[in-house]
Amino acid sequence: MAKYSLLQMINIVKHKLGEDVLATLASTTDRLALYLMDEINLLMYEIAGAADWRWLYRRGNSFATVVNQQDYSAAGGELNSDAEYYFNFRQQKTPLLLKRRDEIWLAHIYPDYTDSEGDPENVIVPAYQTIWLDPIPTSVMTIYYDDKKYITRLTADGNTPDIPEKDQHILLTGLTWKGMEFIAKSVTPLSTKEESKFYAKLQKMIDIHSDPLPDHYPKMAGWDYGENPYA
Repeated sequence: MAKYSLLQMINIVKHKLGEDVLATLASTTDRLALYLMDEINLLMYEIAGAADWRWLYRRGNSFATVVNQQDYSAAGGELNSDAEYYFNFRQQKTPLLLKRRDEIWLAHIYPDYTDSEGDPENVIVPAYQTIWLDPIPTSVMTIYYDDKKYITRLTADGNTPDIPEKDQHILLTGLTWKGMEFIAKSVTPLSTKEESKFYAKLQKMIDIHSDPLPDHYPKMAGWDYGENPYA
């Protein structure tokens, strides 16, 4: 099973709710589809904030240094612009990680930090999505780093969610809950049931991705989290 696209997920929910499906979301005036497009992104943000998910971390990013250039940034194109933060910097000449320093350390070590030149051994984060290398590189070399990405907003037909393929059913449950409330223009017993299923499935997802796995899951009789998370 491949990941569902934004259009597929909205059509699945629309069909489930007895609504006509769409050929495209581009320039649509369908009020339910427009509502679900907003809600799926809000649901993804909620899922992303519910745990420190491994699937948001990326390894093996890299950029090339420029001779005598100290600062590198997302704005300059060296760092990923969709990252929340960066870590585990290392350079091609040594397997050791660059040491994380702050601006106060740099000021104490070098009253004039531009005097420090050579192969980078330290990394400073002076501002959002910006780093300084110390010493300032005197040659072109590859700097490797890891990062944690932001959830990517879904806006077009073919966009797919960042969450793992096996967990995308959680989004469909959440969208069904939101769609039911939109059509009824109020909270209903059925929408409340879908809401409970959404949070039960989310809790199951958190537990499965926990390290180590919690010893209370699953239970032989009953469920910790309301509705059966396997439903």
